[in-house]
Amino acid sequence: MVYRRAGERYAQCCVQQAAQYGHGSVMAWAGITATQRTDLVIVRGNLNAQNYINNILTPHAFPLIQQQNLTLQQDNAPAHRARVTQVALANNNIAFVNPWPAISPDLNPIEHAWDALDRMIRALPPQQRPTNVRQLEAALIRAWRAIPQAFFQRLVRSMRHRCIAVRAAGGGHTRY
Repeated sequence: MVYRRAGERYAQCCVQQAAQYGHGSVMAWAGITATQRTDLVIVRGNLNAQNYINNILTPHAFPLIQQQNLTLQQDNAPAHRARVTQVALANNNIAFVNPWPAISPDLNPIEHAWDALDRMIRALPPQQRPTNVRQLEAALIRAWRAIPQAFFQRLVRSMRHRCIAVRAAGGGHTRY
């Protein structure tokens, strides 16, 4: 619904332009640590296990994890849980959190990164807002690179407090 006074039909104060992105969507993947982040990877097509291994884990996640001797945290997406993915992790000596709680946004710091990315895109001036999927992909990559590493550091370092809060809430919602 639109509310306006007579004669205000096209008044600038009554019009809010929204980017439609051609009614498409973008799937993206990224990894963060307290000291580094991966590139933002635009996922084309379905994210099946083989696509996940070949286009995300092998070129982006494995080098970072092996360089810093990290443990991989991923959610319960089918591509993450697939046997071929588990074998690839084992073959590359990648430790990972398993099992991961089913619906656990409070425990997943990357969810806050996705929110920051979304807010950055929505805050763009109208003339810079993406109007199609390709422009949206490019804007997401630029915005990802613009997020200060200190933001990711705070997210990662908050994990201890997140776990304590979730446990205190008996698995329920927390302020995170």
